[in-house]
Amino acid sequence: MARSADSAIDLSKVSPVGFVDVPTAAAFCSVSKSYLDQLRIIGGGPKFCRRGRKIVYHVPDLIAWGTKERFASNAQAAAGLEAA
Repeated sequence: MARSADSAIDLSKVSPVGFVDVPTAAAFCSVSKSYLDQLRIIGGGPKFCRRGRKIVYHVPDLIAWGTKERFASNAQAAAGLEAA
C-alpha cells in the first residue's frame, strides 16, 4: 500500500473509532473508488460496514487487506505463494 507524499490521507476524515468513507479508503489503498465498489460485489476486498446507506471501512481492515497478498516476485504471485 505504498502512497506518494502528495496522496497523503487527510486524517480529519478518519472518525475517532477509525472508520473512513469509500473515497478516503480508496485513496488510502491507492486504488480507485470503482475498484472498491466492484470488490464489494464480487468479494475479495477489504471488510466493510454499512451504516444505513453509507459504506465505511475500518482502517485496520484496510491495512490487513493491503498487506494480505505480498509477493517477492512475479513467479510467487502467479503461483499464489506468499513471500516468506
